[in-house]
Amino acid sequence: MRQSRWRQPSGRWSGGQPGWAGGALRARGPRWPALASVAALLAFLWGAGLALGQAAPPAEPRESAAGPGALVADAYAPPPPAPALVPAPKELQWLPAAFPLGPDAVIVVGDELPSEDLYAARELNEELRLRLGFQLPVVPAAQAPLGADGLPRRAIVLGESGRNAWVLPLVQHWGVAASGLPAEGYALVVRPEGVLVAGSDRRGTFYGVQTLKELLAAGQPPVLRGAVVRDWPDFPFRAVLIHPDKDSPWFHGRLIDRVWSRYKFNHLLIEVDYVRWESHPELARPWSASKEEIRQLIEVARQHLMDVSPLLATLSHVEWIFADGRNLDLAEDPETPYAYNPLNPRTYELVFSVLDEAIDLFRPAFVHIGHDELRNRGRFPNSREGLALGFGELFTRDVLTLYEHLRQRGVGTMMWGDVLLDPEMRPYLDRLPKDIVVADWRYEPALTYPSLDLLQEAGFPVVGATWRNTSNIETFSAYAFARKARGMIQTTWAGYYGSRTQLRRAFDQLAAYTVAGDRFWNAAGSRPASAAYDPGERFLAAWDPPSLRPRGGYLVDLRPAANRRSVDDPAGERGWLATGALFDLRRLAPGPQRVGGILFWLLDPDQGPNVIMLRGTRPAVAQLPDAAVIPVGRRAAELAFLHATGFEVRPGTAVGGYVIHYADGSAAGLPLVYGENIWSWLKPAGPALLGEGAFGLRYGIGLTRWRNPFPEKEIAWIGFHSAGTEATPVLFALTLLDG
Repeated sequence: MRQSRWRQPSGRWSGGQPGWAGGALRARGPRWPALASVAALLAFLWGAGLALGQAAPPAEPRESAAGPGALVADAYAPPPPAPALVPAPKELQWLPAAFPLGPDAVIVVGDELPSEDLYAARELNEELRLRLGFQLPVVPAAQAPLGADGLPRRAIVLGESGRNAWVLPLVQHWGVAASGLPAEGYALVVRPEGVLVAGSDRRGTFYGVQTLKELLAAGQPPVLRGAVVRDWPDFPFRAVLIHPDKDSPWFHGRLIDRVWSRYKFNHLLIEVDYVRWESHPELARPWSASKEEIRQLIEVARQHLMDVSPLLATLSHVEWIFADGRNLDLAEDPETPYAYNPLNPRTYELVFSVLDEAIDLFRPAFVHIGHDELRNRGRFPNSREGLALGFGELFTRDVLTLYEHLRQRGVGTMMWGDVLLDPEMRPYLDRLPKDIVVADWRYEPALTYPSLDLLQEAGFPVVGATWRNTSNIETFSAYAFARKARGMIQTTWAGYYGSRTQLRRAFDQLAAYTVAGDRFWNAAGSRPASAAYDPGERFLAAWDPPSLRPRGGYLVDLRPAANRRSVDDPAGERGWLATGALFDLRRLAPGPQRVGGILFWLLDPDQGPNVIMLRGTRPAVAQLPDAAVIPVGRRAAELAFLHATGFEVRPGTAVGGYVIHYADGSAAGLPLVYGENIWSWLKPAGPALLGEGAFGLRYGIGLTRWRNPFPEKEIAWIGFHSAGTEATPVLFALTLLDG
C-alpha cells in the first residue's frame, strides 16, 4: 500500500506508544523531547567527507571546564550503555562481572569453515573497529590459546556445536542450556574468563553476535557486559520492504549492515518496478537503479544472511508500465493509466519479460506480485470484455496467469491481501492456489485484526505487514503471533527514489525499524517502564554507532568573532532576531554543555556578544556581515559545530559554509545545506542542544561533525560565510577533537 508522507507525534516508546524523541540536554528552562524528525546525516560526503554526529545520549549533568580556549581531556565522552537490549531476548540474566576487551583476546571459530561461517566474526570485529578502534585476531578452534583448565583462554568463541569443537565443552563447563533451541536461536554467555555465542544454526550464531554487540561498554579497558542469554525468534519470516534507486548500494547497503542485521531481520523485499531492465530500458527513470546496483545490494544482504526477493507491482499500481505516456493501449482505463488490461496478450509479454529478468537476477524463493488497492484509481473493469467478465473473474484470471508463470520457473507467489477481502472476491477464493502467501497490510493500531483471520480461514498462509505507527507494529505483531501467522513485513513508503533524503524526510519510518525488529523477533514480549527505549535514538546509534573511546580536544574561543547576543532587548541593545524577549534564547544556559557526547562552551550573553550571526534577507539581519574569521592555531582530527539558522528555508538550499584554512596555505570546505547539516533553531533535527523559552517556545541548536581530511596540518583559522539567503546562519560553539 502506498501512503502520503506523515510525521508521527513525539513521545517515548514503551509497550507501544507512538513516535520517538531525541536526546534533550540541559538549558535554563525545562528539558523537552525532540519532535520526530530527521536523523543526523552522517555520510553526506563533500570533498574529503562530511559526517554529522552520533545519537545524543540522555541529559547529562553540567560539568566544569576551564572555559573558552581551553584544552580538555574529555572533549568527547562515550555514552552509557543502552538500558534495554533490542530485540528483547527471551531469557536474559545479567551477571555482575564483565569480560575485559584487550589485545590479548581472540575470536575463536571452527576449523576449515566456508566464508559464510566467518560472517559472525566479521560482524563483531567491524563493531570493535568502529567503536573501539581495534580488531581481534580470528583463529580456528585448533589454534585457540588454552588456559590451565584446558579451555580457551581470553577467547570469544563463536559457532555451532557441529562446526566449532569448543562450543560443546564450554556449554557443559558453564552449564548453559544450549540444546533444543529453535531455528535461528542462540545461547550467549559473557563471563570474565571468556565469551560464548552458540547458535542452533549459522543464523543463530550471527544473531547471537548482534546481541553481543549490544553488550559493548566503555571503560578502561572497554568491556562486554556480563550476561547469560537464551533467545530465538517468534516469527521465521521477518522482512523489510524497500524501493531502490541509484543510491541504494550505499544507503540500503548501510541499513543492511548497521540496522537490519542488528535487529535480526532475515528477509529483504525489493520493489523493482523502476529498475533499469534490459528487456525494457525505455521504462527506466533518471534515478532508477541499474541491475548491477541491485546485484550489489543482493550480495550485501546475503552476506548478512538475509534472503532477498523482488516485488513487482502487477495489475494495480503499474504506473511504471505507463511512464511518459507509454503503453497506454495496455491500460484498462487509458484515461487513468493505473491498472493494466489482463485480457490484452501484449500485457503479459511485457510483464513476463520483466519477471523473468528479475528471477534471473534474484534467484528467489518467491516473487511478490503486488495486486493491492485495485479500485483506488481509474475504472476496473472498464473494457467491454472486462465488464462482461466482472471484477472477481478478471482479478482471479490475472493472479492465476502470473502464478502459473512463476510456478513454471520454480518460484512461489506472494501478494497483498486487501483485494481478496473485497466481498466480490468471496466466490473466487477457492480457485486461488493455497500456497500463495498473502501479506495483510494494516497500518493502524487495534486490539484485533480480523482481516488476518479471514485470510487464514480462506486457507492462505498469511504474513502481517506494518508501517510507521509503532503501536500498530506492537499490537499487530502480537496478534499475528497468537494466530500463528508465518511472519511480518515492515514496509517503507518513502517514494521510489531519494534514498539519501529519507533521513531528512522519512525519519519516522527509519526509526520504526527498531520497534519492528524488536517485535518481529519477540512479538509477545513485554518490557517494564524502566526499560523503555527511544526508537529514534536507537536507530541513530545503530546507523552510526557512537565511539566508546574518550577523546581530548579544544574548546574554541569565539569571542574574537562573536557579533550578536542571543537575547533581544527592545528597550536597549537589539539582539538575536530582534523579535523581543519572548522570542529569543535568554533561557539557554551558558557554559559547558554536551551534545552527542561532545563538550561545548557557550558564551554568556550577559557578558557581551556570544554568537556569530551572519547576514540574511530579513530587515533585522540584513546589515550583519557576510563572513567572519575564527582564529584557531591548532591541529584537529574532527571539528564539531553547534549551529542553527534563524529562519527556515527550503530543504536543499545552500545557506553558507565553513572554510578551514591551514597554516601551509591550503584549505578545505564544509558547505552548509539546509535540511542536511543545518536546521532552523525552531525545527531542530538529529543531535541538538534543546531548550524551552517563554510560553513553551521549543528550540534546538544542532550538531554537525566534520572529519578533517588533513589532521596532521595546523588549522590557522576558519572562515564562516553566509550565502545571503533568508536562513541567517548562526554559530554558537565550536569544539576541536583529537584523533
